[in-house]
Amino acid sequence: MRCILSTPTKTDDWRHTSRFQAYYKCGDAVCKVVIDGGSSMNVVSKFAISRMKLKPEPHPQPYRVAWVDKTSLPITERCLVPIQMGDYLEKIWCDVLPMDVAHVLLGHPWLYDMNVTHYGRSNTYIIKHNGKSILVKLAKPSKKDKSKKNLKGKAESGLVLFVVAKEDARVASVESTINSPEIATLLKELQDVAPEELPSELPPLRDIKLAIDLVPRSQLPNLPHYRMIPKEHAELQQVDELLERGFIHESLSPCAVASLINS
Repeated sequence: MRCILSTPTKTDDWRHTSRFQAYYKCGDAVCKVVIDGGSSMNVVSKFAISRMKLKPEPHPQPYRVAWVDKTSLPITERCLVPIQMGDYLEKIWCDVLPMDVAHVLLGHPWLYDMNVTHYGRSNTYIIKHNGKSILVKLAKPSKKDKSKKNLKGKAESGLVLFVVAKEDARVASVESTINSPEIATLLKELQDVAPEELPSELPPLRDIKLAIDLVPRSQLPNLPHYRMIPKEHAELQQVDELLERGFIHESLSPCAVASLINS
């Protein structure tokens, strides 16, 4: 049991799911370089061209790049990009494409031309250049706190906000109404009805004079009575009293319609 509890948990190697990316010198600038054997072309971003102050030229064989959602982008320019990886220094033709994954992407054409050897577990590359074997290592991705970065950017913007508390206009209007002499006189007359201090005991119990239990989805039998004005309701009560005393009788005709006629 002690050995089981002391066994360290196995964590996944960060190189297991990381693509190859590193920072190398490209001309006078340091650029982010990604090596991807699944890419069928070498690519340089438009931002990197402006940063390195390179001049692109028209592509000899223009083509289009298609994405998964069937959208495509035209490739009409290419540029000769200088890249230095340790002792390896060479200028590589790259197609110009707007991208933000990296500044330079070296695909399978570069791996084929340089006969590069890739070691999958260590995710490293061996380049043979001028009779030398040059090892290219993967840079570990850094986890930056985006919230701190955003907060720093907002602080550098120079925008300062102040919250000023102000008296609510509705409270002020209520206080001015209560302080009026007319309201003060009325409250003084009704002092016994609305005392300033509420009693500490419950009000006295009273008998329930009327209780109506309504069944859900049921119809009231005398619903038309509630739709009448008080005068018509009083006259209808007189008719009910005459029926109870036997002075009048209900009509047995199937065509009879209950109605109340006013003169």
